[in-house]
Amino acid sequence: MLATLCFALVVLTFLAALGRSAMPRAERLPWARWSLRDLLGNVIAGGRRLVELHQRDPMTPQKRTPFHG
Repeated sequence: MLATLCFALVVLTFLAALGRSAMPRAERLPWARWSLRDLLGNVIAGGRRLVELHQRDPMTPQKRTPFHG
């Protein structure tokens, strides 16, 4: 149970940091001034950014062409 909780905390922290880095510097709030709403917004933005980066990757399984050697 504790391992699952730690994993969820790490994933949320990663997504929040990714979401924060995706927004312009002028719009960013310092970490200490985040409310729960800011945290959730950054986690959602980080998740969207991660999906966007995955779709851009030319080697995603949906876009791979079979190798005909």
